[in-house]
Parts: sequence; C-alpha cells; structure tokens
Amino acid sequence: MKKINKEKSCRAGIFERMNKGLDIDCDMLCRGFCIELKGRNHAEICGVKRILAYTDTEVAFVTSDGVFTVKGNRLYCASYKRGAVIVEGDISLLGFDNGGGNGAV
Repeated sequence: MKKINKEKSCRAGIFERMNKGLDIDCDMLCRGFCIELKGRNHAEICGVKRILAYTDTEVAFVTSDGVFTVKGNRLYCASYKRGAVIVEGDISLLGFDNGGGNGAV
C-alpha cells in the first residue's frame, strides 16, 4: 500500500484552489517560466535562473525550459530580481535556442 504524502497533496489543493479562485495560470503559481510582452518595447520574463549573455542587441537567459533569447536594438535590463527580468528597448525577436534551429516565438 502506498503512503500518500499529505503535505504534497494539500499543497496541490491550495494551488488548484488559488488558480480557480483568482483565475491565474498554474505556471504563475508554480514559479514557472512565463513571458509578458507589452508592445514591442517591454518584456517581462519570469523563471530566469541566470543571464547568459547581455549586449545592446541580444539578451540570453538560462531558464528551466532552456536558453531563451531576446533580440532587438538598444536592449537593456531595466530590472533583475528573484528570477524575474524586465528587458526594454526595440524588441524584434523572442525565442528558445533548441540546439541549432530557429526557436523563435
């Protein structure tokens, strides 16, 4: 007979109730990777483990889902704290590096 981890099942119940009650995506509650793009000049990326590369034309991040890149002109990190990064500038491309192909979104 399997022993059920009461704490884990209780925690899942809390996340599910919060998700339904607040109408928030599960990824947001679980601190997963997410992107919020506001126009073409402001991107908020959550779930960043570290900044891999940072120039005025490209910013690359290590995330739990892989390497994520923002490309454009006059890019800069306006904020970086607790795994959340705000990139501002003329954003032209967002994408994951899938090992050689074009992972643009």
